[in-house]
Amino acid sequence: MLHKRKLGMKRTKDILVILLALCFVLFLVAGKMNNELHAAHARGISGEVLDRGGELLLRLPNTKGHYETRGGGSPRLRELTVLKEDRFFYYHLGVNPVSLARSLSSTLFSGLRAGGSTITQQLVKNLLGNENDRTIGNKISELFYSFALELNTPKEAILTMYLESAYFGRQLAGVEGASQYYFGKNTAALQDGEILRLLVLLSAPSAEPGSAGNTARAKNIGERLGVSEIPAYEDIPRGVQEVKKDPALFELAALYPMSACTPSCTLSVDRELTAKIRAIVHDALATKQFASVGNAAVAVIKLGRDDEPNTLLALVGSPDPYGVSGGSQVNMALSPRPIGSTWKPFIYSRAIERGLRPYSLIDDAEYRYEIGTGYAFYPKNYDGIYRGDVTLHYALANSLNIPAVRALEWGGIDEFGIFLEGALGFTPRRAIDTYQLSIALGGLEMNPLLLAHYFTVFPRGGILAPLEVGSGMRAGVPMLTMPAEPERIFRATTTALMNKMLADRLLGVEQFGLESNLNLPFAEYAVKTGTSYDYHDSWTVGYTPDVVVVVWIGNSDNKPMDLVTGARGAGKIWNEVMTLLLAEGDIAPKAFDPRGVVDVSTAEGRSFGLPDDDPPHARLIMKESSIVLEPHDKDVLQFEEGMAVPLRAKHSLVWKVNGTLLGEGEELFWTPTQSGNYTIDAFEQGGPHVASLRVRVVR
Repeated sequence: MLHKRKLGMKRTKDILVILLALCFVLFLVAGKMNNELHAAHARGISGEVLDRGGELLLRLPNTKGHYETRGGGSPRLRELTVLKEDRFFYYHLGVNPVSLARSLSSTLFSGLRAGGSTITQQLVKNLLGNENDRTIGNKISELFYSFALELNTPKEAILTMYLESAYFGRQLAGVEGASQYYFGKNTAALQDGEILRLLVLLSAPSAEPGSAGNTARAKNIGERLGVSEIPAYEDIPRGVQEVKKDPALFELAALYPMSACTPSCTLSVDRELTAKIRAIVHDALATKQFASVGNAAVAVIKLGRDDEPNTLLALVGSPDPYGVSGGSQVNMALSPRPIGSTWKPFIYSRAIERGLRPYSLIDDAEYRYEIGTGYAFYPKNYDGIYRGDVTLHYALANSLNIPAVRALEWGGIDEFGIFLEGALGFTPRRAIDTYQLSIALGGLEMNPLLLAHYFTVFPRGGILAPLEVGSGMRAGVPMLTMPAEPERIFRATTTALMNKMLADRLLGVEQFGLESNLNLPFAEYAVKTGTSYDYHDSWTVGYTPDVVVVVWIGNSDNKPMDLVTGARGAGKIWNEVMTLLLAEGDIAPKAFDPRGVVDVSTAEGRSFGLPDDDPPHARLIMKESSIVLEPHDKDVLQFEEGMAVPLRAKHSLVWKVNGTLLGEGEELFWTPTQSGNYTIDAFEQGGPHVASLRVRVVR
């Protein structure tokens, strides 16, 4: 008897162990199934592209092609959802046996399919992707998944997951996104009747709010739930409805593949600022002053510090991206156009690196140049006036053409082409050697964003940094090989001199007047304008230590404007944009880095240069070089016994080496007797000193 009792106890114990083991296995399996559902829910959320302040710019479709948003709805919406879809939601374990039995009975005996799914079952069906595959096997599998979800996830969390993944038509999943799309407000602001119109879409997504079908269904639901008033649906402006894509993406989409934002990313651009700048452009083009202008573009780059990249703050390439006339759907911010005189600071900066200074004299006179066609070329200034000797500073401030051509020629056209394609990573529209001297006259073509990118080199002390549209997101700018890291393009002293010249508003009064669009309500800024041939393009480029702003206006079909110059045309929009940036706090007025700039006294008056300059030499360096052909200033020569160094000029001169008379002639030869530093001076016969060249002879 005792033996039988022990045997029974052992069997009971074994059964309990087996049951416990089975429960443990079921618990593990249920946990795994629950995790699968939560992972599917997490994958379903649409990626979002946000601006720098976290505002939505673009919502990306998920793997189902739906725009799925997060947010579990207001308390009232959740209450009505439960009453409509599953009134016993809070009392069952994922399956309502009464509803299930009623559904089976209806199917077996009447042939009609009646809905018996709980909210949990509907959620599981959506998460498993079984919406269009309603097999018996799938339905049985969904039952187990429903139990697993209920055992591991709180009811309120299940309801939230359901409302976030439910489909509401128009590729919209998620109740908050649907509410914004159809009603222009979040669910907390919806009336009961509006909530019912939204809930109709759960079972009839094609019956959109405002349709007769939606109204009839909403009234039927209202009768069951005690909601008597179903307000008429009021359509809202498309701009408020559309939550999938912001107009700012019109320009940005070409710079970075937004589909690469997985699951979400934050851009450097400011959505609201971009909209305000677009409004400035739109309003300006609508004025009588711009009657001959159809298009405009604005690029705003925020400058980084030290080794940081620069970032794109705003980009506008059309006054109305969704317009249908006037080339409004052409993104002119990325369309190459002749850049006019805006490129002169780069020509002069290269010349400064070779010894020119703001006080250096350049001959502004008529010159004859032979061009590849065999014809003569006579460059002219904007006003057709020749001024004789002018300083580099004056020539730049008044945007004179002939001095820029002279400076480009003096620095070497071929060398400048190497600089463009090599140091700057520029890809021209045609072979760089075909531009020749027209580089100084605005013949190069660039798009506004590319020009803004290059101008960042001046406020950043000679450094050209990569341009990003978000953290780690490099912009793909047309016609540019983006540098991998910040690179030095000019010496910091060179850009310090250029900043001081471009910030001088007084020396350019002759061309631009005392009052112009180039005057801002603060002092520390630099600006350069440009106008292409026959008024096809109007440019203004300006910058502070914080930002670079480029504005272009013209016509996408290349029609000329009616005498619209850079200052009067693009300058007007530029002025308003810069003033806006100041008001928004993106510009904090502060001085440019002076980087050793010192005052210099010259025959023309006060100027500025660098501490180690030889002002008399730097002042005449271009005039000297125009007469003396060989040697060149700062040449380094290899010493050899009996070597003969040619001294050549355009006409006969008197030559001295280290103060000792060598002779007179158009070409002489000098034989150094030892290595060392030598100064070669040249004089007009019985006249002034015209050149002072320093050469070094080394062994």
